[in-house]
Amino acid sequence: FIFFISAALVFRLLYEIYTGRVWEDALILDVVTKNFWAGEGLTHQVGEEPIQSFSSVVWMLFSLVGNSIGQGIFVLKLISILATIATIWFAYLIAMKWGINKPGIILILGFLSFEQIQVSFGMAGMESQFATAFVLVGIWALIEQRPIVLMLTATLAPLVRPELVFW
Repeated sequence: FIFFISAALVFRLLYEIYTGRVWEDALILDVVTKNFWAGEGLTHQVGEEPIQSFSSVVWMLFSLVGNSIGQGIFVLKLISILATIATIWFAYLIAMKWGINKPGIILILGFLSFEQIQVSFGMAGMESQFATAFVLVGIWALIEQRPIVLMLTATLAPLVRPELVFW
């Protein structure tokens, strides 16, 4: 478990150092939240009608917090790193609860640690890793019979990613 958390964090940091990649959706969101703090509202093109230019309300709120100190993209990447820890932690708890054997746990945690979408999108400023962690918390709450946590994840899921309305 500790190995996979450590490896996932190192892998993501190396990816960030090597590529410095930022997905265009994250850049668009960054402009929107910078414009908000500049007094222009939540709009991408100043002077034009306000349009919705983000798909995740929660991710937009994180970007607003980050850009309140001029670090919108950095905060999004930092939250992705923290979500990586939560993703692996809750996947591990679920696997242990279901009695999955050691090779199965290695497969699951290895996938979540090194899979390309988890790494590249999360470290490029997208909410993918956060959404994965969020759903795993919900699954854990369902298994552990934590109705308040389950209710919160099910209720807030569409604000994390619109398609999570199906959760």
